[in-house]
Amino acid sequence: MEFTSVTICAICATIRLLGLWAFPSIGNLLDKSVEFSTPVTSYRSLKEALVLGMGSSNTITFNNGYYDGGVVHHPPLLLQALQGIPIAYHDYLFILFDCLILLQFVKLTEQVKRQNKMFINIPTWLPALVYAINPLSLMSCLSKSSVIFTNWCIINAVVQAINGNIPITAMFISLSGYLSLYPILLIFPLINLINLNSSNPQKVNNTIRLILYTIYYCGFLIFISYKINGNNWNFLRANYMVLLNFEIVTPNLGIWWYFFIEMFTEFIPFFKGTFGLFLLSFVIPLAIRFCAQPFCASITILGWLILTKPYPVLGDYGFWFSFLAYFVPIAGYMRYKVFSMLLFIHGIMLSPIFYHLWIGSGSGNSNFFYAVSLVNALAIGTILSDLIWAMLRHEYDGETPNYEIKLAQV
Repeated sequence: MEFTSVTICAICATIRLLGLWAFPSIGNLLDKSVEFSTPVTSYRSLKEALVLGMGSSNTITFNNGYYDGGVVHHPPLLLQALQGIPIAYHDYLFILFDCLILLQFVKLTEQVKRQNKMFINIPTWLPALVYAINPLSLMSCLSKSSVIFTNWCIINAVVQAINGNIPITAMFISLSGYLSLYPILLIFPLINLINLNSSNPQKVNNTIRLILYTIYYCGFLIFISYKINGNNWNFLRANYMVLLNFEIVTPNLGIWWYFFIEMFTEFIPFFKGTFGLFLLSFVIPLAIRFCAQPFCASITILGWLILTKPYPVLGDYGFWFSFLAYFVPIAGYMRYKVFSMLLFIHGIMLSPIFYHLWIGSGSGNSNFFYAVSLVNALAIGTILSDLIWAMLRHEYDGETPNYEIKLAQV
């Protein structure tokens, strides 16, 4: 198994290094692409923050108030962690984190195979290899999108939840929420994942502990950020309110931006609240309904968050697609696999073309690009619908797949 892990990491690192060396300017090109870069994940913003905050002692100084400029949307602790690493080595840092994510995929697969017989026939290397060779993950790494740090925290939280390690689970889910806010909602399926084989009194105790630890870590991260930010709370607005209020209305792969470009000003606050509630509305119901399948529920909820959050990037999709390898045992229940994947491929292929027609050549308009965003949303929505149906059928058939029975899907 160690050889397998080393081999997959070698494949991952080799592909990314070859891409970096063969196309040295591809990182800057991808970072300017709306498919891989948003105001809250852009490496340009991250690099600008590091350069602007570099004091004479070669350390980050947060007293200059650059969070007030509306450009930097990365939390202070991330900037503090990166300030000691020369910018010339950042490419290799992102490759390292990609390899760390791969190692966690291998570890996660080993754990779920021991825990649930449903996954026993999944090759240990499969999800990790899917991530290693996935073009979306590759280009996301080369673009140096900060989403990679969030993804690393998410997969660590899932691994630790399966282990039943409550403090470490809380730490990583708090870190993911600290970096990108919305992953904190994964705490609901992770509660079920930790409590999967626990008695009822133990479930209550575990749930309370996980919530309290998460609150503690979140409070600690926010307080430390406040102190290193020169006792200034302006980072909260720059990093979190910008997500909740969708303050930077800019084209991306999400379903939010077009509405708020076209909408009358007086209706914008109401619909921002509506979109936020829509994002939240399916998280808790899915966690409750599939409490007996918490690992699959975690994957489904992660896909829902990616679909409905205001600033998605293809790096989110590449990470989530690697988790879909765990649904191979019940893939026979899924009826639209080919349709949804072809739909998504068409969407990501047409996206740069339609964006260029709109912004570059001026021969199109915003409807062109938003149509592609809707195609992507339809593809992800179809996959999610298929996954939920497969999970329901798996329960109905007593966890023994029976593809001969035909049931109506309402």
